[in-house]
Amino acid sequence: MSGIGDLPSTQWEFEQRFSTEAGCIEYLRRQRWPDGFRCPRCGGGRAWALRRRALDQCVSCGHQVSLTAGTVFHGTRKPLALWFRVIGQFLVSKSGWLGGGRLPPARAQVRDGLDLVAQAAQ
Repeated sequence: MSGIGDLPSTQWEFEQRFSTEAGCIEYLRRQRWPDGFRCPRCGGGRAWALRRRALDQCVSCGHQVSLTAGTVFHGTRKPLALWFRVIGQFLVSKSGWLGGGRLPPARAQVRDGLDLVAQAAQ
């Protein structure tokens, strides 16, 4: 699973882990800051996680960093939990990427989108 971290391997596991906005936001946060928060403006190493929003705010300078910026989720008005549910259905189906089968073009695009999410978050 190059780049996308420790994704669940079944639909049930996906639903358990990504059924809430908080679960999705926490996953994006771990992908963006695998070694801990680093402010792009001042280099500060501490941030406040803003509740119910995919934003981290630097304690030092107050700069807010979007966890969805530069990802396929940027600018969406749909809940992240809905996006993750759809992605999970594509990925864990029997013929899907995590199911060990060959991906049809649409599913390959979703997989590639997740790889881009992980790469942009780092």
